Amino acid sequence: MSTTPIPVKFNGTAKEFFGIWIVNILLSIMTIGIYSAWAKVRTKKYFYQNTYIADRNFNYHATGGQILKGRLIVIGFFVVYSIMLTVLPPVGAIMILIAAFLFPYLILLSIRFNAAYSSWANVRFGFDGTAGQAYKNYLLYPIGVALTIYLFFPFLWRANSRFVVNNHHLGQSKFGFDAGIGKYYLTMMFYVIAGIVGMAALIPAISSLTNMGRGQIGNEAEIIAAILPAYFIFIVLFVIAAIAAQTMIRNLIFNNMWLGDDYHRFASTMSIWAMIWISLSNAVVVVLTLGLMSPWAQVRMARYAANHTTVIPNGELDTFIGDITKDQSAIGDAYVDIEGIDLGIGI
Repeated sequence: MSTTPIPVKFNGTAKEFFGIWIVNILLSIMTIGIYSAWAKVRTKKYFYQNTYIADRNFNYHATGGQILKGRLIVIGFFVVYSIMLTVLPPVGAIMILIAAFLFPYLILLSIRFNAAYSSWANVRFGFDGTAGQAYKNYLLYPIGVALTIYLFFPFLWRANSRFVVNNHHLGQSKFGFDAGIGKYYLTMMFYVIAGIVGMAALIPAISSLTNMGRGQIGNEAEIIAAILPAYFIFIVLFVIAAIAAQTMIRNLIFNNMWLGDDYHRFASTMSIWAMIWISLSNAVVVVLTLGLMSPWAQVRMARYAANHTTVIPNGELDTFIGDITKDQSAIGDAYVDIEGIDLGIGI
């Protein structure tokens, strides 16, 4: 029985993607943003089609028209909201409450859409999550976390991981995930440390503001000079904490996830320090080049993620692929537009 790890490979290049990226930018500008829907599809197709597991690549099957449909719904809502907020403010307020209430369901539609129009080895993914589960994870649980002053945020984090992973399937083979709560609490410590250090940096600035209010300091330039670096440090610390936490969560999910009854497993070995370096250096280079190095930054990140992800089959992968391909032939025609709407909502 084969258990040899199979590395994920990304074959895209910055030069190749730059050609796609620049055309996307120019056409989006020329069409006043309309082409951006097709630009998103071209971008996702490029990264999907250049990502391989066992010499079989992923693919993205949505069309620009489908993406545009979702965006028009969102734009239409905000246009009506803006009008109502001016003409009938109470109606505008009600619309915002309705949008907030619908948010979990919109997330569900978005996840369902992206799963249904993605594939590996010509086999479609799918998502079976229900509206009830979505409302628990994205409305009920967050309210509970807020009421506990975010002490139980790691439980929400784990619940969301379970919701997303356990309801996905490839063909008819379901994904599974579970992990102890301790590692989620450990991940939250990045934000706690960032908050403590950040507040320590802000204390001198706050003290200066207090003194100015008492008339002890009259030079506003000095106050601004004290506040801006402190806020900058605070923001940078939370950005670093977010990168570290997301890297740890990504490793946690992949290392505790499986696929199918044979329990094919996965592994992620992304380094927190490497991700901080790549993310921050990418941001600096993109800013200094006025965005022209964005394709290089995206390809660099995709290659790093692929190089640190592996599949650990529990048996021959070719046999598994043959099985899911047979499953796909029976259910492939079931994927239609009603599967969901891509509203650009992330998780």
